Amino acid sequence: MRADDIQMNGPIKPAVITLTDAATIATDASKGNHFRVTLGGNRTLGNPSNPTDGQRMIWEFLQDGTGNRTITLDTKFSVPGNMAAVTLTTVANHWDMIGVIYNSSLDKFIVTGFMNDYV
Repeated sequence: MRADDIQMNGPIKPAVITLTDAATIATDASKGNHFRVTLGGNRTLGNPSNPTDGQRMIWEFLQDGTGNRTITLDTKFSVPGNMAAVTLTTVANHWDMIGVIYNSSLDKFIVTGFMNDYV
């Protein structure tokens, strides 16, 4: 069997990496693909470190019990022209998700989706 012929007989169960809430939220992309953080204030999602070309990543942003938290994307995130900004739900204890693909030739995290207001 060649290394690129990987076959699975069951589901892939990636770990969800819990991130530390901070003014700028740090993500080490080499640790996984799925990240979760509970927001305790208005935050910036920092440019992830150690990404791999073509890597797909998802972040879950959970509002704390207060809600009304915002997220700003750092400089290497590229949002499509038809999406003015990523605006989180403001409801306490609700959550939102953002997905990206890393493009190393552009050195950008291209936003591929934003879903909001999950309970």
